[in-house]
Amino acid sequence: MTPAKRQPSPRRPAATRAARPGGAGRPRPNRPGARSRTLPIVAGVVGLVVLLAIVAALVAGGDDDSDDGALSVAPVTVEGASLPRYTGPGDDPAVGAAAPRLVGVDVTGAAAEAGGASGSPQLLVFVAHWCPHCQAEVPRIVEWMRDGQAPDGLEVTAVVTGTDSSLPNYPPSEWLADEGWAGGVVLDDERFSAGDAYGLSAYPFLVAVAPDGSVTARASGELPPDELSALVAGAVAG
Repeated sequence: MTPAKRQPSPRRPAATRAARPGGAGRPRPNRPGARSRTLPIVAGVVGLVVLLAIVAALVAGGDDDSDDGALSVAPVTVEGASLPRYTGPGDDPAVGAAAPRLVGVDVTGAAAEAGGASGSPQLLVFVAHWCPHCQAEVPRIVEWMRDGQAPDGLEVTAVVTGTDSSLPNYPPSEWLADEGWAGGVVLDDERFSAGDAYGLSAYPFLVAVAPDGSVTARASGELPPDELSALVAGAVAG
């Protein structure tokens, strides 16, 4: 199988800056009624500042652009050392290394995690909503799981990364729901911390992790069901 070509990281649109109020006019005489007209203006400016602060706080906590309030980007904590960048099949230096533990939230904002020593074999699937190879692979994995081809006890988690609201197939929450995704979900942050921690170099990116938290295999590109089963065989064997 020819690995999927590396996809460039999408450029995120620059943050929108609020326009500054216009400059003050010439001073006016202190005539009756001037103070009463000034107070509503001051109150309006203060209210605007408070509103902008609230909006900034919401944006910092996560990106919520879907109609149902689902999150697309959220803070994630990486516990453990990052893996080397994946360069393709062959001798992968990450095999045998400890997989970082990702601690964050899913699209509903509920606590979620993946990687590390969970006591169960795991398959982490790093996907970007705009990637055509991911759009082809996700339904393949859904079918693999639904038809009982995935090994019993295997934990499958989609790590949603590379998210950009200006690119196609957004938001990722609707995409995964439409495909019938039944596995777990962990959202990456705007700095791609989760993807970088696992050495992601192309989408889709798949990492098999043994119950003790060690990496048993990594791969990129579209994998058919038999290759998915082969990829996780080492993790299932422990």
